[in-house]
This record gives sequence, structure tokens and C-alpha cells, in this order.
Amino acid sequence: MTTRRLNQLTARSVAAAKDGFHSDGGNLYLRVAKGRRSWVFRSVAKSKTTSIGLGSANAVPLAKARDEAKRLRGLIAEGKNPLVERRRVEAEREKQKTFAQAADDVIKNRDALTASSLDSWRRSLHHDAKRLAKINVADIDIEHVKQVVMPIFARGEHVSAKRTLGRIRTVLAYAIANSLRSQGTNVATWDVFKEIAPLRPKADRRHRMITWEDAPTVFASLSDSESMSARCIELIALTAVRLTEARASKWSEFDFDAREWTIPASRMKARVEHTVPLSDQAVDLLAKLKAHRAVPFVFFGQDTRRPVTSPACWKLCVRVTDGRGSPHGWRATFRSWCAEEGVDREAAESALAHVIGGTEGSYNRAEMIKRRRPIMQAWADYLTDKSATSKVVPFKAKRG
Repeated sequence: MTTRRLNQLTARSVAAAKDGFHSDGGNLYLRVAKGRRSWVFRSVAKSKTTSIGLGSANAVPLAKARDEAKRLRGLIAEGKNPLVERRRVEAEREKQKTFAQAADDVIKNRDALTASSLDSWRRSLHHDAKRLAKINVADIDIEHVKQVVMPIFARGEHVSAKRTLGRIRTVLAYAIANSLRSQGTNVATWDVFKEIAPLRPKADRRHRMITWEDAPTVFASLSDSESMSARCIELIALTAVRLTEARASKWSEFDFDAREWTIPASRMKARVEHTVPLSDQAVDLLAKLKAHRAVPFVFFGQDTRRPVTSPACWKLCVRVTDGRGSPHGWRATFRSWCAEEGVDREAAESALAHVIGGTEGSYNRAEMIKRRRPIMQAWADYLTDKSATSKVVPFKAKRG
């Protein structure tokens, strides 16, 4: 195994070599076994032969194999054991993770969150922060983070920007805690970004809403879109539920005989199960969707295994309202209509799944659903212009 005579092989001889070991010199060998060709670096130290595989000859060109052999000879000249050095490098590599890998670990540690919350984390870390995906988590600096969050701030999406920043901070904190990143180098902190982030306009602090007078026209315009997000907004408008509650709804939650939709506590803001009486229009909408049922989710996205995304619903809602409305704004529109039509406070607040205390909160579930049912039907009739001029008879609370 002499190292003196180098470059004995040629591309042609490599391709034509028979089974066995063929020296290129400099400790580099071509190993052929049953037609399979691979590169091997062989060295002798203290009468012990060490062999290190350098990859398939089909994948590693002769020139590259020679470069690697030269590097390994350099290690030997420095008194290092190439095999030990390789194992050390591999061990170091195992300690390294990309941002995407570290983000996956963080999300797995949050398996107690609701499905919608987990989707929100994935969206922040894998979509909004996709620029960071392939970067070693140890190498992420403040400029990398700025490239992610500052464009979001620039779009005026302050809540989303701060949420994404906070979740990047969590990933970097995880990396620090697991020795994947130097201590004290969490660059995704609000203490830093508050100095460069634009101030949030006061007008953005509330969910945008359309007036109850404009609601029928806007609702009708939703039919121009064939998207799942449009159908999701239609159900939100008809039922006055939150976006989180509607977009992740499953067919198993609907009782079409009872004409009710029971939203599990895990998806409710107050963590209390909520039952929605379904109007004729809501049942008709769901029936049309159910005829093409293919997955558990009522409103599925491009990946049919997941619900339609919040951004898709927001984008659609903003478009059909010319920027005046939002998915959550339909709840405020419904509540304004209730006030205009004289719907009593308890029933209106119950329809919105707001927690009602004291005597108002003591009504039993069945009675409250019974009181809400004609209200939701009248609202649906108003939205679909079937009874735009009708008045809802106020349903006053029954006193002992």
C-alpha cells in the first residue's frame, strides 16, 4: 500500500476493472465486488489496517475521491487517526439541526394544543419563516430573522409578525437549551425588534366588520367563488361562529336530524362545548358539501388531510368586502343586527358562545338552543334576502 506512486487509475480502467482491489496510489483503492465499484481509503498504523469507505464510484468521480484521499493523508501527517476524526465529525453533525428540524421538535412538544393551534404554529414556522428552513439553527442571526418578520410588519400584519417572531424565539430558545446554539444568543426578541418594528395603527386593533345593512349583498357575493374558503365564510356568516371553530369542523360534529352542530370544547375559546342550531340555509349549504364528502373535514385545503387555512379565509373575506370585513367581523355584524331587531341580550350573547353569568347563565342548554333557533333562522333569511324586511320578535327571558 505505497503512497509514492499516485494517479494510477483512469476513468476507463475504473469502468473496466474486475472484482478485487485496484490501487490508485496514495492509499486510495477501487474496490470491485460483483460489479459494484466503490472507493476505499486504506492506511496502516501500528500493524493495524484501517479502511474508510469514500462512496460509490458511480456517485463519486475519480478526481473527487483523490481529493478526499489527499485530505485523509493530511490528517495522518498531523498525527490524527482518520477514522476517529470521521466519527468525531459525524458526532458533531448529529448535534446540528436546521431551523426546520428544530421547529418540528418544538411543535411535537406542543401536542397538547388544539389542532387549530398546532396548525397555526406550523404555519408560522414552516410557511412564514420558510426562509430559515435550511439554515443551521446555530447560524441564525438577527438579519435572518429580520428577513422573515419585517416584510410581515410592512404588510401591516402586526399581530402575525409578532406571533411569528415569538415562535422563532421559542425555536432558538429550544436550540440553546439543547446545546444546538450558543447560550445567550437568542436574536428573535421583542426587546430588539420593538426598536425597528413600525407602530401598529390604532385602526387595526379591532376586527374589521361590515354593517348589518350591507351583509346580504356581501353574503351574495360569496357565491361567485367556488373555493372552500368561500363556503367556510358562508357558514361563519350563517352561524356567527369563530373562524377557528368553522374551518376545522368535521362531519362527525353535525346532527342533521336534530339540525344542530356541536362544536367540541377543545376548539372553543372558552373551552366549553357549544351547540349551534342550524338554519335551513346552513343545512342546505352543508348538504351540498356532504354530497361530495371525501375527507373528515367539512372545509379542506389543498392537502385534503388538513382543513382550509386561516389566511385563505381571511384573503377571501377581505376581497369580497373590499377590505372592510374579516371572518371574525361577521360575529359583530350579527350582534349589531340582533340589537337592531330587538333580540334579547341573553339569546344574542348565547348565540355568540359568550359566557353569561348570574341568572342569565342559569338557563339550561336545551331551553337556550330552543330560544336561539328562530333567531338564527331569521338571521339566515335576512342574509339570503328571503325576509330582509321582517322583524324578529324579541325572546325575553322567562322569569320563575
